[in-house]
Amino acid sequence: MSIVHPEYDAERQRTGTIFLQRMTLEHDQQAAQLVADQLFQKIQQQEKTDELEVLAKQVQADRMEAELAVRLRRVGLRQQLRTIIKTDEFDRINSAAELEKFVLQRDKEQLLRAEELQTLKETLAHQTSDREKTRAQLLSKLDIEAAAELQTTRIDLEFAQKIRTRKHEISLTEL
Repeated sequence: MSIVHPEYDAERQRTGTIFLQRMTLEHDQQAAQLVADQLFQKIQQQEKTDELEVLAKQVQADRMEAELAVRLRRVGLRQQLRTIIKTDEFDRINSAAELEKFVLQRDKEQLLRAEELQTLKETLAHQTSDREKTRAQLLSKLDIEAAAELQTTRIDLEFAQKIRTRKHEISLTEL
C-alpha cells in the first residue's frame, strides 16, 4: 500500500529544503568560526613575536647603557689618574710594579684594560730618569685615551639617536 499525495510530497520537499538550508547555514557558521580562530591564532603568534622583539631590543638597550656607563666610569678613572699624576704622589712611584699597584688601588672595578696598564708600565720603565717628561707623556696618553673614549661614546650615541629617529619615521609612515 502506498500513500501518494501531491501536497504531502511538496511538504516533504519544503522540509528537506529547509533542512538543507539549515545545514548549509551551520556549515557556513562553522567555517567562519574556523577562519576566525585561525586569524586569532595568527594574531596571538604575532603578539608573541612582537613581545620577543621588544624584549630583545630592551636587552640591547640595557647592554648599550651598561657599556656607556663603563666608558664613562673609565673616563672618570682616567681623569682621576691624570689628577694624581700631577701631584707629588706620582713622584714616589719608581717601578712598574709600584705603578701597577698604584693604578689597581684606584681601579677597583677593573675598568682599565690590561693593555692600557701595560702601556703605562712601559712608559714608566722607559723614562724613569726624567719625571717631568714621564709625567707629561702619561698625561698626554691619558688625555688621548679619554678623548678617544668620549669620541667613541659620542659616535655611538649619535648613531643610536639616528636609528631611533629612522624607526620613528618608519612607524609614522606606516601609520
